[in-house]
Amino acid sequence: MTRDRECHRMSRTSSHTPGGAWVQWPAGMSGGRGVMGGMAERFGEPVAFGDRVVHAFPSPQRLAGLDTFPGLAGRKPEWLRSLARAALDGQLDAARLRAMAPGEALADLKKLPGIGDFSAGLTLLCGANAPDAVPVAEPRLARAVALACRLPGPATSEQVRTISENWRPYRTWVTLLLRIQLEDETGEIAGRPGHVRTDPETAERLSWA
Repeated sequence: MTRDRECHRMSRTSSHTPGGAWVQWPAGMSGGRGVMGGMAERFGEPVAFGDRVVHAFPSPQRLAGLDTFPGLAGRKPEWLRSLARAALDGQLDAARLRAMAPGEALADLKKLPGIGDFSAGLTLLCGANAPDAVPVAEPRLARAVALACRLPGPATSEQVRTISENWRPYRTWVTLLLRIQLEDETGEIAGRPGHVRTDPETAERLSWA
């Protein structure tokens, strides 16, 4: 998979950070990205990359007092404030989460308001940078595994668990690459079709022995 890309790095100012993952869930995948982009432009610090300027995701200090924002409906602003306060209290500290067993860390994250299996897995894997864990309940990963390993349908949690044993000790990174490959092929997040296709050799390597 990496042969098809020059580089792919996790952005420390994106939804994958311990602070940013609190908002990945509010409005769905594409809608959530739009909400986060709007928040970043309005409340985030500008960061210059040559001639390009991007905005970091807002700090928990800014979000802890947020009353409302376009795209955040119902109790979501309240949940976001609670998650921002949890970050300020150290509950989302990356070192703290990495020090726990993966199951314990996921259970701890799911105690927070608005956090389920998907958001907890995203926070642990990408936000806390746990290098060797797999979000077995994540629907897009189930589809990505099926696509890469040429399964007849989305992989079950047990299939993801079994297949991912071959990815140790870097299961997080394989998970990330599979998610990228799924987007390359489907274009479902960006709203455009991709052109990368899984070759048989990759499918064989990813599948269980």
